[in-house]
Amino acid sequence: MNVAQRVEDTVRMQTMRLLASPFGSVKTSVAEKISLDGKWPDVLRLCQQWNVLPMLASLVGQGVVAVPVAQSESLQRENSIAFFRSTLCLRVGYEALRLLDNAGIRAVAFKGCAVISHLHASGRERMIKDVDVLIGPDDLHAALELLEANNFKRTVGEGSLADYIAFVRNSPGAVGNQAVSLEG
Repeated sequence: MNVAQRVEDTVRMQTMRLLASPFGSVKTSVAEKISLDGKWPDVLRLCQQWNVLPMLASLVGQGVVAVPVAQSESLQRENSIAFFRSTLCLRVGYEALRLLDNAGIRAVAFKGCAVISHLHASGRERMIKDVDVLIGPDDLHAALELLEANNFKRTVGEGSLADYIAFVRNSPGAVGNQAVSLEG
């Protein structure tokens, strides 16, 4: 393992300890070590990659963790951007669910969207980059047809809807998951 990889692994461990340890001396000592090593930009980058910027922002806002001014400003800016993007994702996801429901197609949001609605007080506490919607396999064609007719676009694959569905059903590595990515 090279030096850069060891440093990256150390930052990853410090970030995990910072976010997952109980309040108190552990968080404080980890935050101090991150400051001494000048690793706050790396910690912010990891938190963004891991979709946990709101968690770090909460720790900073509560005064549990002290972050240098430049990184605090960056954290607030990036957290605001993440909130805005998450809000847009939720709106588009809601619109897809509304369309499906109005057409009598049973659907449910799960993963990140479900976590926000059931475990968090608001959308500010978690960031998402997409909305996962689960439908029954027998509704795949009707759901895709409906969503595409309402300005949702496939992110991959061109051609007929029938060819696309056949591709999704037989896609290697899908392990039975007939995932279709759309953007609204």
